[in-house]
Amino acid sequence: MVAFRTPMLWTIGFIVVSTIGGLDVVALTYVRASRTLQDTYFEVGYERWHMYYVLCWAAVFGIFAVWYYFFAKITRRTYSDFLGTVHFWLSLIGAAILVPQNIAAEGIRWATVNLEAFSIWNLVSSIGAYVFAAGIPIFFANMALVFLRRRPAD
Repeated sequence: MVAFRTPMLWTIGFIVVSTIGGLDVVALTYVRASRTLQDTYFEVGYERWHMYYVLCWAAVFGIFAVWYYFFAKITRRTYSDFLGTVHFWLSLIGAAILVPQNIAAEGIRWATVNLEAFSIWNLVSSIGAYVFAAGIPIFFANMALVFLRRRPAD
């Protein structure tokens, strides 16, 4: 039976983020679609989406999955699974809310008339960054509590 503890949540998050980031590949591998979409906003926007999700977020989620999995094995101490889960959900929600940054960046890059139209996307993505950043102190508090409580691992 699969236990949905903190390392498994981060692993599933890694798979989800990698899959979302790779969706552009499905659209652009079809030859006719690739020819039609070449040098369009769709291709430029999805390439940025692919880069952020596959190279950045998937790496972050993978690193935390490995960290939480091997932490108890290396230190022989148990971390708080609740704090690890809160850290995961804040990170996943923050990463998902950061998606509009791609829209804002591409819109500001190509807009010639109305730059104010993209300010709401910039605000939403800033909220996502704050949500993601809220998980980082929880991670460090969890690691500090490990060494203060000194509970041995199973």
